[in-house]
Amino acid sequence: MRTIAVIVAVLLAAVAAGACGGNAEDDVRSSWEAAARAVADGDATGFCAMVSREGKDEITARTGLACEDAVRLLASQLGAADKAAIRGAAISAVQVDGDAATVTYEAGPGLEQVGFTGRTSMTRVDGRWLLQGI
Repeated sequence: MRTIAVIVAVLLAAVAAGACGGNAEDDVRSSWEAAARAVADGDATGFCAMVSREGKDEITARTGLACEDAVRLLASQLGAADKAAIRGAAISAVQVDGDAATVTYEAGPGLEQVGFTGRTSMTRVDGRWLLQGI
């Protein structure tokens, strides 16, 4: 379970999700939620498309696996309750400062078990908000 916790923490902290238009806080929120759904759905390709280059490098460095392989492994070991908790994670705050953002969300005991930290850094790259690291 420790490997899964590391993979989940790294994935959520190192993902990139795209959103265009609207206000920056809404775009960041939407991007983070899309990334969380992709993890819960086991959509390795979709999730990794939301990961910044630095985030993918971090995933590989911490897990020894390429982004898509890490997501596939994680998804194969998540139970229904874990997936529901990931999909239902509630964002409590979004802070935007130029091209950087921080998303804070309630991790709760279920999410903490699989490595959710409650805080994710994001960056705007080519107009898309990407999760980048802890």
